Amino acid sequence: MLTIKKDFSFDEFEVAIRRARKEPQMRLPSQIKHIGFWGLEVALIQLIVTWSRAHQNPVIKSYINDGDTNARTGQLEDLGKRLYGIAALYLASRMTTGQNTDIPKSEYASYCAEVLRLMNSCDIYSSESVNGTYPKNIGKVASQFICLHGSGYEFQRALYNGPSRAEAIGRSEFKAIVKSALREDKAFACFLDDKPKALGSLANLLYELFQNTNVHAYEMINGKSFVKNIRAISLKGHSDVFERKDLGQMKSHNKKFNDYLAHCTEMFRNKEGGAHRFLELSIIDGGVGLAQRFTGAELSKLSLEEEREITVNCFMDGVSSQNSDSRGEGLDEVWKALCELDGFIRVRTGRMCLFQTFHNRNASDKPVFANWANVPLAHAEGTAVTIIIPCPY
Repeated sequence: MLTIKKDFSFDEFEVAIRRARKEPQMRLPSQIKHIGFWGLEVALIQLIVTWSRAHQNPVIKSYINDGDTNARTGQLEDLGKRLYGIAALYLASRMTTGQNTDIPKSEYASYCAEVLRLMNSCDIYSSESVNGTYPKNIGKVASQFICLHGSGYEFQRALYNGPSRAEAIGRSEFKAIVKSALREDKAFACFLDDKPKALGSLANLLYELFQNTNVHAYEMINGKSFVKNIRAISLKGHSDVFERKDLGQMKSHNKKFNDYLAHCTEMFRNKEGGAHRFLELSIIDGGVGLAQRFTGAELSKLSLEEEREITVNCFMDGVSSQNSDSRGEGLDEVWKALCELDGFIRVRTGRMCLFQTFHNRNASDKPVFANWANVPLAHAEGTAVTIIIPCPY
């Protein structure tokens, strides 16, 4: 059985993804200790997608004990308000207690339905409504949306003007979502006021990446549609989450990443109160991944070098998997916006996990990425992208 621990991390993700296709049962806790840290939730969703697609009858085993009514309610409530919990319910065939007693899907779904309704009825021009998509989040920046293909929540009304991929909201509406989310917190509101171009840049990041999921999350490379699939986006504000010692603990073997952490530490050093504030924009889709979508070829037909080159090329101006003159600019715009905002991006797709830091890059630079790990990685379904923006206010 594949067991996910409460201290789930990127390192654990890579270990678990190697086992995902061998284990039809997954032990899933109702709470993840560091789920808000730099894209861990979309990593967990990507793991769930990869695991569920590998098995005919994938089963989620909870830590709920038979007869413990109070704990049962609390754990189902915790799972039901999280994107990864909703994804697990939708993609798994069954969910059981720790003693392997089936938990009716209708019971579990009742806890997810409240959050899904909040997303579906969200007024994107209201800070309270946008932040309300992330329950129990009073006074903090956090909003989330998930689209469940083949369900009544495939085209969330906050994100679509009708029941069609072609009716996704535009840049101006994404601008409203970002503005509404950030206005809930004074420090992030100041960030918008002091950086007039930031709102448009952040809106463009979400818009372009979400449009990418509209293309990549529906069909397999053989042209058939996925029976079940998901797409999700989240916008979170991390305030006082990282103390300086925590930034130091995030150091990796990669010098570029360590330099970026040092840059962030310096940005915050002389700010009143010493708070470290970051915005996190994360997007996940359960499609075939960037390289397979672009080439139409199975990953087994591509070398790692070819897959890497194709993935990086997706961030270059004019490159697109779509036969349209209007496509191929989006991911290039993401790159340019991150240069303006001193950002960070992490992309996990196929057998690639790439990242880049933008504190020392210009918009005119050719897109290049560093490898997150220096070892071969297992194939992960879909594409998970996390963007971090430091906000020293």
